[in-house]
Order: sequence, then structure tokens, then C-alpha cells
Amino acid sequence: MWGAQEVTVSVDGLAKAVKSAKDKASRSAAVGEWMGDEEAVRACASMDPDAIRYRLSGAGLPDADVGRVLARIRREASGLRVATPDDEPTAGNVIDYDGEPYRVPLPYAVVKGRIVKQLDEGRAVGIAHREIFVSRRWRSEDGDEVLDVVWRQDGGWAVEAVPRGVVMDARGIMCLAAKGAPVDSGSASNVVQWLSMQAETLGTGPGVAIHRQGWVVEDGQIRDYIAGTRSLLGGIDVRPMSDSAGAQIAADVRVAGEWEQWVRAVGAVSHRPQVMVAVWASVAAALLLPLGVDGSAVVHWAAGSSQGKTTSIKLAASVWGDPLGAGLVGSWDATAKKIEESAAFCSDMPLILDETSHVPERGREAAARMIYALANGRGRGRGTRGGAEAVATYRTLTLSTGEAPLTSWCTQEGIAARALEIEGPPCESADQSDRLVWAVCDHYGHLGRRVVEAVARWDQGRARERYRQRVSDWRAADGAGGVGPRLGAIVALLEAAGRLCERLGVPGDVDAITDWIWARTQEQARSRDETERAWELIEAMLVEHADAVQADGKEGTVRGGCIARRDGDTVSVSATKIRRWLTDNKYDANGIIARWVEQGRAVHSKPYLLGERARCLTFKT
Repeated sequence: MWGAQEVTVSVDGLAKAVKSAKDKASRSAAVGEWMGDEEAVRACASMDPDAIRYRLSGAGLPDADVGRVLARIRREASGLRVATPDDEPTAGNVIDYDGEPYRVPLPYAVVKGRIVKQLDEGRAVGIAHREIFVSRRWRSEDGDEVLDVVWRQDGGWAVEAVPRGVVMDARGIMCLAAKGAPVDSGSASNVVQWLSMQAETLGTGPGVAIHRQGWVVEDGQIRDYIAGTRSLLGGIDVRPMSDSAGAQIAADVRVAGEWEQWVRAVGAVSHRPQVMVAVWASVAAALLLPLGVDGSAVVHWAAGSSQGKTTSIKLAASVWGDPLGAGLVGSWDATAKKIEESAAFCSDMPLILDETSHVPERGREAAARMIYALANGRGRGRGTRGGAEAVATYRTLTLSTGEAPLTSWCTQEGIAARALEIEGPPCESADQSDRLVWAVCDHYGHLGRRVVEAVARWDQGRARERYRQRVSDWRAADGAGGVGPRLGAIVALLEAAGRLCERLGVPGDVDAITDWIWARTQEQARSRDETERAWELIEAMLVEHADAVQADGKEGTVRGGCIARRDGDTVSVSATKIRRWLTDNKYDANGIIARWVEQGRAVHSKPYLLGERARCLTFKT
């Protein structure tokens, strides 16, 4: 084609043709002829677009024509091409997806694995260089339409559940490009038109696309429970929206093995309250809504490595599904966004996070805020360009592990009131731990379904009355103030879960385990008394070192080095000095300070001591 003009099949050939054109018509003809030569266009596909623009503009080609040429090269670079009349659509003009035929409506066709749009005179323009289509239309729980977008990838198929509003927007659909879909900025509008027409050939089938699992409530009554990819009571198909957290969790919520084998494995550790709490807490997550529990809670196992704490949370995961999957047992090493997505999706199921020790020192403040949000059942509001974003809410019980108690480093106010800390090894031996893990990794998912079926038959009003009465009973039995009464609500919730487990045939002495949980909460409450004794120590030390306390507003020197400053009814004391005093007197300095801050008794501050800022704790006197 270009041989008669003795030019190479590259952009240089087009530049020479443009320069030699005698008028606008011949120049346009040269551009059109070059754009129809696939070899010439393909030779430029790997070139820098700015270099191409420079050469063609220098040859005198108008900007509009330069843009046409660059667009043609982009299509070639993305694998799109203009089909010839010799290309025949696949038989029946359908896409075969896992044995299911999906019709390709005219004027579109599938040609050698590509989506093309047929034009006049037997020609066709490429739409996507690999098959991409909509396999199913869903309705979400909010009534919005969701589309399953499928494309061929790595010898198989990839599928994403995407809101229709995203799929039908040329900019929105670009979110699929990062996942490997055959769409780019040059082809996006054409792909949107194709998907829109093809989606209309499908009806909206039964089932629902979901953003979260858990109870389905209509007119104040429980109607169903969504777990994984099915609803347990209505038996309808469920499609989790395609964020990575929800899809992974849903994939792990399933049943395997035998109920009797799981019960036998639990029976071997039923005398260990530290382990049985995991089963009860996992079940309790599904009772938050039916019992009308206000807020949420955290159960945290603190022990060294290889002492059974991870075994306990795998047992908790086995209540609902596969404890070895990447969905049900998460990690504190995940991003905050991933944890938030998991918490939102795990509605009425436990959120399980392993090893707070994975949180780096610099990330502990953010992790502490996350723990507080999970324990409180409400996330933090964020600002957006359009205003304030809706505050996320979580209806889940968080199960966590680590080498140290949460309250030893998490200073957020209210954590101690909403966290049940279980310290020490849950299992008696490594052998006991191994046997339990082996069993629950083969037999799982049975108890959760039995819980849902049982709760669905409850008289919800009576169940809530019984729970509230037990909360009152436990609070009345509490001799400590502040934290203890609020932990009483957690005891009542776990007790309700234990009673339900007992009725369903789960081994364990409910009264003995509940008494152990209550004793543990009392121990936590008594630890608050320790903070009082620690503060008395600080007061005594300040009196002893009165000559080193800077007076009200005075900047003069003090004898012995300044360790504190008084301003009105507050005193700011050197944090370093407080830690030394506490440590020297056998107190857990980090834990004591954390509790002071949590109670609102102290705040971290950096006032001026003798004209220089210093890290202090400021107290009201």
C-alpha cells in the first residue's frame, strides 16, 4: 500500500505523505489510508504519543487529524482493531460462560474472542479485545440494580458485582480496568454502550445483592438471615458486592464435615472457660439484634505464642464456616479500610482479628481508635467533598488476640468498659490445642445455622425481657463502680448465648462458665482500684518533691529540677517521672496511665516547664 510512495510503515511514512500532499483532500486521504493500514498503525503502538504528536504537527498535520491518529494508535495498543468482512461471528452469536449461553444482540458480535460492532458494508469496529459482558442482574437490599460483569482473563473468567450506575458510566467503569477487565480510557464509552444493550437482554432474577450479612428485618420482624451466598431461612441466592473483604468472608461462610464430630471436639475442651468463651461470643454476635443490645463489645485473648489463643478464635470461626480461609479469621495487620469493610460486612457475625502484635508502634493510635469504634458499634465520621459522610455502624462482636491486654496500650476512653480481657493460655497443652484445630478445620459451619433457626422461632419480646432482667441482675451483683456495671451487660449477653448453645447440644457447664466470666469481669473492675492506689502514690511523691513543682504561672527556677507545674486546679507532671515512680513501685505503668486517660482523670499534654515544652500528664486536683 505504501510501497508506491517508498515510505516505511511507521509514523515517518505518514509525516512524509502529509508533507507531500498538495491540498486538504489529498492530505485527508493520506491520513485515512494510513489509519486503515494495520501494520503501519501497529508499528507506532509502542511509541511515545508526545513524540508522534511532535512529528505530525511538524509535518503540518492539523491538531484534529493528529488527535484522530493518536486515537487510532491507542485502540491498536489496547488490542482493538477494525474487523474485515472475512471475520465471522461465533456460531449462534452467543458467549459460552461456564456452559451457559449469553446472547449477543445485534449489531454486536463475537469475532475470534473479541467484541465487535458491525457497521455498514460488512465492516465492524472493535469494542473490546477480550470478551466482556453482563451475566446477571440483581436487586440490592436497597432496591438498586447491581450487575455481574464478566470478562475472560488468564484462561478463565473473572466476575465482579458492580452497581449499574458505575457500569453505565464511562469514567465509573474504569474501576474494572485495574482488576484486569478489557477496558481503557479510549474504549470505555464503547464498552458502556455494549454492556448497556447486552444487559437489557437479561431479566432481573431472584436473589439479592448485599453489602452486609446478617438478619433481614421487615416491619420490625425477623424474616431471614443472610450468610455467605445464601439466605438461611428463605433459601434465596445472595451476591456479595465485590469489595475484597465481603467476597472473601462470604466465600468462607459454609458447611463441611459433620455436626457430631464438631461437638465431640468441643466436648474435649468444654471444661476450659477460656476456650468456651470463643464459642459463646461467636454465637452472641447473632443475638445483638434479637435481644436489642445497645452497642457492641470486644473479647480479647492475651497470651504468649503457642498457648492456644489463635486456636480459640479458629474455634469461634468454625461456628459459621471455614476457619482456615482468609475471610473469617482476619489480621490486625490489615489496613484500616479493610478492617472497616470487614466489620460492616460481618453484621450479626463475629469480626475476628488475630494478633495485635502485628500492629506497628506508629500505627497503634489508629488501631486504638479502630478498637474503640468496633467496641462502640459506630465508626468515625469523615469529611468528603460533598459534605459529611454517613457514620458507619457495626453490629458485630469483635474477637481479638494479642500478646498483651488491649488496655495496656489502648488509651481510648471506654475500652475497658466494653472489652472482656482473657489473659493466660486458653488450652492446657499444645497437644490439646492441635487436636482442637485439626477437628474444627474439618468440621465447621453447623452451629451457626442451628442458632439462626432457633432464634427465628423466638418470641422476640420475651427474649428481650429476659436479657434485660439478667443485665439488671448482674449489675446489682456488682460491687465496683464504672467499668463493672457495663461489663455486666456483656456477661448477660454471653450467658444468653451459652444457654442457647446448651439447648442446641453444645457441651459445657453454663453456670460454671458464666461464673468464671463474671469473676473475670470483677477482676478487671478491681484493677481500677489499683489506679486509685497508684494515684495516691503520685500525690505522695508530689508532696515529697514539692520544691520541684513550678508554682502558678511562675517561670523561675526551682530547686532539684522541675518535674511538674501547677496552673489553677490542674497539675502537669512529667510523664517520664510518673512512669519511673510507677515502675519502681511494681505498677504496670502503661496500664495505669491508660486507665487514667480512659477515665478522663488525665490527659496527655506538653505544657511549658521552665520555658520549655515537656511531655506530661495533666490532672485535675
